[in-house]
Amino acid sequence: PSYIPLMNVAVLVERVILPKVGVEGVTFGRRIRRVWEILKDGTPKEIARWNPRTDEYEINVEESEHLKNASLRSGRKENAYIFEIERRELLLKWLLKNNIRNYRNVANVIFRYYSHVEAMTREEAKVEQKLESQLPEIELDRKEEKKA
Repeated sequence: PSYIPLMNVAVLVERVILPKVGVEGVTFGRRIRRVWEILKDGTPKEIARWNPRTDEYEINVEESEHLKNASLRSGRKENAYIFEIERRELLLKWLLKNNIRNYRNVANVIFRYYSHVEAMTREEAKVEQKLESQLPEIELDRKEEKKA
């Protein structure tokens, strides 16, 4: 209980049966089941939950008290934070799509993302295409990727 004032988020990770549509057998894996932000009074507020039927997340980041507080402290609008979260989600999906799993390669891509993040704007037709144009010639250690 004495650590609760020091925490601002709690995450529940569990080993679960993963849904595999159209595939026989049972597959196990780890998923973040729920995410709560811890409010100033110690009350947990759920902001994300894993749906085991669809293997997708139901996320309510717009309801985040921490996001509102960050907006007040920085002077940035809340939707600027939400847009940045969406861009980071696209980057993670790009990593997954391109089977980039080695930690060195992931770090390289993330470094390049932050080096070019200001060039990316909401008006561009597809952020994924912009990511691919910004990160096309990353030197990846494919031997390491195949091991992973």
